[in-house]
Amino acid sequence: MVCSHDASTTDAGMLSSSIRATNYRTLMPYIIETWDKPDSKPIRASARPAHLEFLAAHAGKLIYSGAKLHDDGSDLGGSIYVLDTEDRSEAEAFIAADPFSKAKLFERVTITRLRKAYIAGRCYL
Repeated sequence: MVCSHDASTTDAGMLSSSIRATNYRTLMPYIIETWDKPDSKPIRASARPAHLEFLAAHAGKLIYSGAKLHDDGSDLGGSIYVLDTEDRSEAEAFIAADPFSKAKLFERVTITRLRKAYIAGRCYL
């Protein structure tokens, strides 16, 4: 085994047991990173309710998602999603169906394969 210890016994051990117990089927999921167009906060605000409904409807496929923030907590203008799929076309379809995409919020989107090492203190190596 590559992992020499269970990180859940360290700082990650403070995470809820429901998060630690989550099993993700994908060994190499896709990370989707988006950058908003300049001066697009009104677009983000108007599409946000539909975007949140979309995320809730697809929660079973999301390992992680969230908005990118500046160090002071203010909106940086973009998001990161880690999608539980090994199919690039599924990741592409997912982000295309997101209401933020449909509202033409994004200036740029990258989709990159990711090798899982640790999630919430659990080793996947």
